[in-house]
Amino acid sequence: MRNKIAVPDTPYLKDLFANADRVKKEYDIEFFIVPEHQIGEYFHNNRFDLALLSPADYAMGIGNADYRIVEGPCFAAEAFTRLASVYFKPNLASISSIGSANKDNFMVQIAKLLMAERYEIYSEIRKSSTQIDEALTENDAFITLTHSDNAALDISEEWYLNSSSPLPLAFWVCRNEEAPDNIIEILNKLAVDFYKSDIIIHEHSEDELMVREGRIIRHWNEEISNSLVEVMELLYYHQIIPEIGDVKMYGYDD
Repeated sequence: MRNKIAVPDTPYLKDLFANADRVKKEYDIEFFIVPEHQIGEYFHNNRFDLALLSPADYAMGIGNADYRIVEGPCFAAEAFTRLASVYFKPNLASISSIGSANKDNFMVQIAKLLMAERYEIYSEIRKSSTQIDEALTENDAFITLTHSDNAALDISEEWYLNSSSPLPLAFWVCRNEEAPDNIIEILNKLAVDFYKSDIIIHEHSEDELMVREGRIIRHWNEEISNSLVEVMELLYYHQIIPEIGDVKMYGYDD
């Protein structure tokens, strides 16, 4: 039976499966790109053998199945990364509405929780235009998977200021007894070349008075494992997940 691999349609994760066309032919696997808000449910229902999951999707499943994280290519953001931002209307006394074109995206959901934790801003996120100016005519704040203005809050930077740790965004998950053959080899070949190296981000103002730095981590390590526990604790505190599970790795006995 052909193995089935699923990835979300999240724009910033494409490097983790950039070589999908070549790999699916080489290993005779089926490859699916699905909406991010559905991939966790699909994987839970055994529609796929291997999936690229967010921390929330991983946490929702580990209490009901033997989910295992595959040590290898992953995606985590440390400090300033330009991956996602929060924009505000000028001169606001309070925030009563937040819009986003990607309201179900994991990073957008983290932004919502951070705004509550750090700034006591409590608002549901509603679907809005993809354009900043247009979205801000209908909402007090706008969360987007782009960055174009130093005045915006950078979501991964906000996470780092809150926790001093990187923010895990996606990693490969299988079921311990159902992992595809050659799983490590497959995932390494799926990712772009040199995936083990970090991407360093550096931005500064023209007068050099404002410097923002960060990195994108593309290979699983112990620091990301510890950060995943922090993320699950935050999700549990806000009742997004029912319990805090263990971080379980593929190939390790418990």
